[in-house]
Amino acid sequence: MKTGETAGFIANTDFGWFSHFLHRSESPDEVDFWQPSPHGFRAILPGAPFFFRLGAPHKAIAGCGFFARYERVPVWLAWESFGVLNGTDTIAEMTARTRGDSAAARGAPSSALL
Repeated sequence: MKTGETAGFIANTDFGWFSHFLHRSESPDEVDFWQPSPHGFRAILPGAPFFFRLGAPHKAIAGCGFFARYERVPVWLAWESFGVLNGTDTIAEMTARTRGDSAAARGAPSSALL
């Protein structure tokens, strides 16, 4: 890598999370790409490109943004901070996804990143 280049990150993205943003009249300026995991995120630095890759049957890069930061926060705080920009319509749906309570929640997206 040359000096000044920034490495990007390709994140496996749940189609349900991604499609939540397809129905908006305007593209959001920021989103919360969360993961129901105790592990932190140190793959890239702030400002690096962040690509959203959809799994089968789509198997495509569906969008991108620039990484801002990672913070480990409880669901209620992520919801209070980002609301529907968490990729769900309600805090109950987000809570279910983080717990894996439903079939739609399995493989849910990754806690406060973009």
